[in-house]
Amino acid sequence: MIFGAQPESVGPAAELRILFENKNHSLAVRLPDAVFLPGRYHALKKIDKACETILYADWHYNHSPVLTHRWFGKGQAACTTLQAYENPMFQQILYRLMRQLAGYIEQNRELGVGLLGYSPNVGKGHGLGVQHTTGLSLKAVSDLNPQRLDQARQDFPHVKIYETSEAFSLVVLPVVGFIFSIPLIIIGVVMLAAPESKACQMIRQGLRVG
Repeated sequence: MIFGAQPESVGPAAELRILFENKNHSLAVRLPDAVFLPGRYHALKKIDKACETILYADWHYNHSPVLTHRWFGKGQAACTTLQAYENPMFQQILYRLMRQLAGYIEQNRELGVGLLGYSPNVGKGHGLGVQHTTGLSLKAVSDLNPQRLDQARQDFPHVKIYETSEAFSLVVLPVVGFIFSIPLIIIGVVMLAAPESKACQMIRQGLRVG
């Protein structure tokens, strides 16, 4: 059998507690340890040793596979009995799974973050949040206030500093949404930490450069 697993009998409707079998799996990066999904309990029975459990349901003190993966020759096959397709976390898992099946490797990919504006407390808070999030790395900071840039240098000595939002926009914003390597910086996300009076202008600058 291609999937290496087959569905068992359908159980009652319930709110299912779903977890990753391997918390370090590439599909689990930056996701909660568990998610509760509505649906009927419907376990998979693995019939091939090469079949890997990705997600399991914590059901009556047992770990019951509900999403499996298996290599089949040079190809890959996955099988799930979960049907909570409107759940954002399950959507994210399925998106990552589709990329994996298509041959894209997500593991150890780093997403760079740039801070556009470094207001007191808020800027540092965003930076610390990035540092404590697996898979994210703070790469750049921009602000018009020299004192705030000095504070950013003290708080995060490794980041690239830009004195104007225009310079930040020209170098950083064109690659938002992608992971590109450019001199001294890898950027994928821009976080805005600026007063409301300036935020609109900064957003416009970003949109103009794409």
